[in-house]
Amino acid sequence: MSDAPSDDLIPLEQAAVDAHAQLLELQERYGSPGAGDGWTEAQHAEYDQLW
Repeated sequence: MSDAPSDDLIPLEQAAVDAHAQLLELQERYGSPGAGDGWTEAQHAEYDQLW
């Protein structure tokens, strides 16, 4: 059995890495969603979609 990732998993991993980077960017712009900083519904929806 090989430890190398299969070709179909590589795009999924990249998508997860990209979504995580976007979540971090949102937190950088708006603060933590659970910190009570007053996120709008649109900001929460964007966060939830990325999550």
